[in-house]
Amino acid sequence: ALAYCGLADTYAYMGGVVMPSKEAVAKEKEFAQKALELDPELPEAHLSLACALAGAFDWRNAQVEFDRAIELNPNLAWAYEIYAWFLGGLGRLDEAIAKDKKAIDLDPLNSFFRAALAYFLYHARRYDDAIFQVRETLKLDPASTLAHHLLGCCLLWKGDTAGAIAEFQRSKIMVTGAWYQGLLGYAYAISGDRPKAEQILRELEQMAKRQYVSTTAFADIHLGLGEKEKALDWLDKSYQDQESACWYLKVDPIYDSVRNEPRFQAILKKIGLE
Repeated sequence: ALAYCGLADTYAYMGGVVMPSKEAVAKEKEFAQKALELDPELPEAHLSLACALAGAFDWRNAQVEFDRAIELNPNLAWAYEIYAWFLGGLGRLDEAIAKDKKAIDLDPLNSFFRAALAYFLYHARRYDDAIFQVRETLKLDPASTLAHHLLGCCLLWKGDTAGAIAEFQRSKIMVTGAWYQGLLGYAYAISGDRPKAEQILRELEQMAKRQYVSTTAFADIHLGLGEKEKALDWLDKSYQDQESACWYLKVDPIYDSVRNEPRFQAILKKIGLE
């Protein structure tokens, strides 16, 4: 049963990064259900199913499965961690921070958990706290891509665009795929370097002919360029494709410029986040 959980979780991490989320979620759910058929009391199987349900924007049933996983094993650190991401996307950031801290208590040397805490602080607009947490994470794991990416995000909203670009470039080098490149293009655009932003857009368009590219990467760059309708077109496609990045539409500061647009509100409503 654990092997099926492993397969489900692999698809969970691949979705929205190296393959379309909708396709990944279908496989994720299939393997999670196989695990549960073999062992209905396996906490990891309930956790895998929770992730799959959340990936399909079935928030209510996902929460039931998260709770069940923790009920079956109150010391399963990853259950608290993924639950935190789920709660964070719903805008329940205080709860997300508490769950992530519980995961860290159970697994203190896990640099991903520590970087994730910075992510929730960032979404809560607590940029200085997030930066402190990122720097603590980098002491533990200097190569943490998530930490460098988050440091870039925080610096961006604190007005240090050059510092943000440096961190995003570092993320771009360390990560295969295009997930992190959208914010680099966004940063170039808002710094006034439109040619470099447009160059990244062209690079992503070429890359998309050869491999999967997250639709939100395109949306982010168009937002930076002030092209709101094009950005909203891409975000609508993100919803249709069940992109995992849709989890963060409600809380990510990058969407503040379109947050009150009727089209954006309609997307949030369809996802179930409003």
